[in-house]
Amino acid sequence: MTRRQYLKMASKRKNENSHSQRASNTHNSRKKTSKRADNDDNNRKEKSNIVYYLVIAILAIAISVTHRNHIANLFENDRHFSHLSTLERELAFRTEMVVLAAAYRMYEATNAWFKRPTKMCWTVNRGQGYSPVQSCEGLGEPSYFYTEAAFTLNGIMMGIFFLFGTFLRLDQVFGGILTVASYFYNHGECTRVQWTPPLRESFAYPFFVLQMLIVTYVLKTDKLSHLQSVFIAIATISFMLPWQFAQFALMTQTVAVFGTYVLGYIGSNKIKIILYGQTMGLLFSYIALFGNEMLLTSFFASCLATVWIIVSLETVIEKIKFRILIWGVQGVLLVVGTVCLKFIIAKVLQVADDAHIGEIFKSKFTDFKNFHTMLYTCAAEFDFMQAETPWKVLKTLLSPCVAAVVLISTFIILKREYEAWKKSDLDSEDVISSGLCITCSS
Repeated sequence: MTRRQYLKMASKRKNENSHSQRASNTHNSRKKTSKRADNDDNNRKEKSNIVYYLVIAILAIAISVTHRNHIANLFENDRHFSHLSTLERELAFRTEMVVLAAAYRMYEATNAWFKRPTKMCWTVNRGQGYSPVQSCEGLGEPSYFYTEAAFTLNGIMMGIFFLFGTFLRLDQVFGGILTVASYFYNHGECTRVQWTPPLRESFAYPFFVLQMLIVTYVLKTDKLSHLQSVFIAIATISFMLPWQFAQFALMTQTVAVFGTYVLGYIGSNKIKIILYGQTMGLLFSYIALFGNEMLLTSFFASCLATVWIIVSLETVIEKIKFRILIWGVQGVLLVVGTVCLKFIIAKVLQVADDAHIGEIFKSKFTDFKNFHTMLYTCAAEFDFMQAETPWKVLKTLLSPCVAAVVLISTFIILKREYEAWKKSDLDSEDVISSGLCITCSS
């Protein structure tokens, strides 16, 4: 090879290397540009998500404050609470009262430390020959502290309802607004906190709404953790401590969640997360209520234990060939196990304190009467439904909407089950036909 040929080849190789280098630089620059564009898009999405969730939070707070002020004004207009004496305010509480003494003492001690007044008192001249009375307003007045706690919790409950509806509507604000509007249109049928704030459920129900929101989140999410069980347990404890009838609401929730498990919409891992939370809530409530044996002998406890047993026997029950038979076995086990466990536990612990609950149901459908049943059934809340109640929910379109939702949901469930059953039959036919083909070819 001559020197001229060698220089020519070297120049050619240099040109090729420079060309490939330029191409590589161009590709890297394009890659960096696209990466920068993706980062900009992600930043914009994050900012838009932050703004969106901030708007939802502001709307939830505004709805909570609005509902709190609404029920407080209704109560004031009904009782003229601010113009009553201390004794008259206590007499205005016509039913049982939840004790908030510890929270009240803490509030008073904190304000005393900072030397801030917590109430204002003056003499009210009532006229018409009535003697003047001293009236105090502010959270330093026990009756005000009590009612304000109930109104604040139920105000927050409305904000949780808004978040609940938004979450169910796939993070669309319209779902939350529709939920709040439906509640307000049926306000008289949904709550009575504006007339009787001392009721124990006035303090318990907001925590149940929060607990339902957490359970619904667990049902929808694919990311499971035991921290979700802890949140469910905390909400369950807060619901059970003030109200002794919380066990019935929680039992219906357990049955509903078990229904989704039976239909195959959730797996055993997901239902166990919920059961862990409910079980921890039950046990901690039993301890916090100083060993209240009525919780252990409740239908909720026996239902919870029965569902645990059925879920643990999943591998055994799934050996049954037909899905309908599996549903039947699980349903029978749930009913029989719940009833039998309830009476067995009550017999072992020799607890009959909840017998009056069964007597109330018995008095509804027979001529049975005793002191407990007459004490409860004399109140309108424990009597049969009033004749005008169906018309009220019909005028507000509540019952037609519920009927439509039930029918649509039933249709969708049956359609999906039919499609799944049809697909399983086709798969089995494909397996049989392929097996025959292999046999014939062999």
